[in-house]
Amino acid sequence: MFAKNYETDFKFKNDVLKRAVSKIYLAKVDGIFPNEEIICDQSISILSKATGIRRIDPDGQDCLSRFTLLYANKQENTSIVCCQIETGRTHQIRVHLQYLGFPICNDTIYNNFVWGPLKGKGGDYGGKSIEQLRIDVVKQHDKKSWISESDPDYAQRLKEIGENDLYEHDQLDLLNLKFDELPSYDPICWNCATYQKRPFPDDHWFMPLHCWKYSGDGWSFESPLPEWAIQHSDLIQNNIQENKKEIHKITA
Repeated sequence: MFAKNYETDFKFKNDVLKRAVSKIYLAKVDGIFPNEEIICDQSISILSKATGIRRIDPDGQDCLSRFTLLYANKQENTSIVCCQIETGRTHQIRVHLQYLGFPICNDTIYNNFVWGPLKGKGGDYGGKSIEQLRIDVVKQHDKKSWISESDPDYAQRLKEIGENDLYEHDQLDLLNLKFDELPSYDPICWNCATYQKRPFPDDHWFMPLHCWKYSGDGWSFESPLPEWAIQHSDLIQNNIQENKKEIHKITA
């Protein structure tokens, strides 16, 4: 959201500072979520400053999230839940859903066995110390997840770049090449000192967490349902209407 004038900008910021903004999200999670409102008030702190990854910590920042089931798909073993946060901590929804045992689908950070056999459910990290957990989680998401290794031919290629006006990649139809047909260097950043990026599944960068509605005193913002929820829109809208009184009561 962007304010169009100073007065509105000031009001938005003031509402945020006073925690007077209602923030409601939609998330698709693993598992069949209980058909009742679930409140999570577990505090959160930083696990790794370098990556910004968070964890449950009794001595961390106070947090409060409310979750309500909107749709359950027993065949997929997934659910779509309404997430209302009364605080706005970094990764709050993702960490709280992980703690409850319903991590967000395709969340490569928090829906991961690096957190232990239960993926961090209930703060159970499989007996790991916090320091070991930090090491393992950071290692799981270091640069080797994105690139193969340093390119030993980088210096020679850089020299060739300087000596030639026509670069090799200008003659390649990169869009129509298969992955194993691409040049050894990254075609997006072809003069980098690293090999090309590793191939990832098509949905690797997609996580079904959607900002649905923000509202404050005298203003509101609501976005359309995302694609992963549209196919169940009738049922979701019915459940939203059924829960609307409760949602308004919570935000009042």
